Amino acid sequence: IEMGVQQAAELLANTDRRVAVVAGDGWHPGVIGIVAGRLKEKLGRPAIVIAIGEDGLGKGSGRSIAGVDLGAAVLAAKEHGLLVAGGGHAMAAGLTIAADRIAAFADFLEERLAAGVDRAIGERALLVDAVL
Repeated sequence: IEMGVQQAAELLANTDRRVAVVAGDGWHPGVIGIVAGRLKEKLGRPAIVIAIGEDGLGKGSGRSIAGVDLGAAVLAAKEHGLLVAGGGHAMAAGLTIAADRIAAFADFLEERLAAGVDRAIGERALLVDAVL
């Protein structure tokens, strides 16, 4: 189950966006957090994975990169009426969303977090703890 969702999420991820938001019908909600973490690691930017249920509601889980507060962005999206429910902290978030609001939510995150993602990526450093 997990590998199938992972592969589908990777194919759906828009590499032109600074925040990857992917969704799929029938994805198992028990694996979306793991998949979001792996997608974030692979892409090097925040990722949200949403499992859309038969009721038309999506359960989402997101993981962020250092320097980008995903939890605050999810709370702001909730305040803007894009989410049914949502919350989190700087590095992770969870949410419930109507399937027809996913594109607007992705656009909202892109606008809100683009500068922070660019800054965080630019500040990355390779830390080495060894004698050369």
